[in-house]
Amino acid sequence: MRRAEAVRPERCTDSLVPDDRHCRSPSGLHREFALAATNDGLAAARARGKTGGRPPRLTPEQIEQAQELYDSGTPVPKIARTFKAAPATIYRYITPKTAN
Repeated sequence: MRRAEAVRPERCTDSLVPDDRHCRSPSGLHREFALAATNDGLAAARARGKTGGRPPRLTPEQIEQAQELYDSGTPVPKIARTFKAAPATIYRYITPKTAN
């Protein structure tokens, strides 16, 4: 018994996408629509002043205080306990002393 071959139309008649990309892969068309909707949502959020992402652990004032403490010789683990942050977070925000 012979297997039936899929019949593909010569030309796609859907006018949503000008080229024939979606005729080859319906999931590709879905991905394009989902990507467009995501980008539209992100643009609308940016217009409302939202940037997304995780908020910073320390405020600019706290960063300045941490830098002053570090410059005065306070150990980083103690600074971290003061601000209830991990030492790695403090190291990320402070400017280390340069050895001259």
